[in-house]
Amino acid sequence: MLQTNHLKPLTKEVVRTAARRLMERNYTTTAIEVKNLLRSQHYWAIHPTISDFLDELAEEENWYFISNNYQRNYFKNEITANYYINMSQEEMDYFLFNIKYSVN
Repeated sequence: MLQTNHLKPLTKEVVRTAARRLMERNYTTTAIEVKNLLRSQHYWAIHPTISDFLDELAEEENWYFISNNYQRNYFKNEITANYYINMSQEEMDYFLFNIKYSVN
C-alpha cells in the first residue's frame, strides 16, 4: 500500500480521462468506478472530489446522467442514456453486469 505522500495529485483532467475511458468501455460510469480506477493508478482519489469534478465535467462535456438517489450514472451521449432509462430494473442489472464483466 502506498503512503499518502506518494500518491499522485488528482486533477479534473485526470478525472475526465478516466471517466471517458470507462464510458468508452462500459457505456456508463459512476464516481465510485472512476475513484477505483484512479486509485489503482495511484492517484489521491476521494469520492467527494471525484463527484464534484464529474458534475463539472458533465456540464462541460454535455454528458448525460441519471441519478437514483444512491449514485449517478454518467453517459457520453443521449442515445445511450435514453436506452438505459427505458430499461426495467432487471434489464438494467443484466446490461450493466454483462457490459462491465465482458472481455474487451
